[in-house]
Amino acid sequence: MTPRFLADADFNQRIVLGLRRREPAVDFRDARSGGVIGAEDATVLRIAAESGRILISHDRKTIPGHLARFLKDHASPGVIIVSQDLDIGAAIGIC
Repeated sequence: MTPRFLADADFNQRIVLGLRRREPAVDFRDARSGGVIGAEDATVLRIAAESGRILISHDRKTIPGHLARFLKDHASPGVIIVSQDLDIGAAIGIC
């Protein structure tokens, strides 16, 4: 199965655009098309899980805790936390 991704609302849009240009076959939904702008973290995790997508975020403060609580009752394809300080090209390479 090919992984599918969902960007959190705080995720750098330039990374999303760069990845789409570099690898157009990658199924990477941005926050707007994923319906997560303005949503609370628990809701974002639920939307990602229900759509079978790995959540991509810069939020290393709150997402890990929300994910731990979410996983007690739900399954999730996972979360990738990307440092905001990481070069955009390098971030594209790991996504």
